[in-house]
Parts: sequence; C-alpha cells; structure tokens
Amino acid sequence: MSDLDQAQRHTSIHTATAGGLAAILEQAMITAAGGAAIPVSLNLDYAGPITPGADLSVEAWIDRATRTLIFAHAEARRADDGARIAVCAGVFRVGG
Repeated sequence: MSDLDQAQRHTSIHTATAGGLAAILEQAMITAAGGAAIPVSLNLDYAGPITPGADLSVEAWIDRATRTLIFAHAEARRADDGARIAVCAGVFRVGG
C-alpha cells in the first residue's frame, strides 16, 4: 500500500446538480485513493446553498490508510467565489 503512504490530493471542477453532490464528493475521494476503494461510510455536511448548473471546485485527500481501510475527506466550493458548499468524510475498503 505504498502508494497511499503519502497524503494524496485530487482537485477537479464539476457542474452542480440537484442531489448529485454526494456522488461527486464520493468519486473525488475514490480518485484520491487511487480508484480501487469501496465505500463503507460517508458523512456529508452542507455548508451553503447549491445552485444547480454552477461550477464547483472539489478537492479530496487521504487522511490515513491502513492495510484494509482508507480514511478520506473532500470539500466542494463555489468556483466563482470560493465559498464552501459542503464537506464530506468517508471510510473506504481497499480492493474487493
């Protein structure tokens, strides 16, 4: 699991959709984990209004990884002014 020894970050731009923010943040954390992660738990906290169609800047990072679990965080901000929209914490199982 040497590829997760250092904190990994993933940044991307997405278009906000109604009800799609959890999926966007989950996928960003999976990408930061290297793509081979299975969700075990997600906790999503909204911090501001979401305007469908607005551009969002999403950043995800790995806090800690063990042999079988990955602990990650992600946040979404409005791309135009940087206002935080949501934060998400996730636990992922490694592999299948």
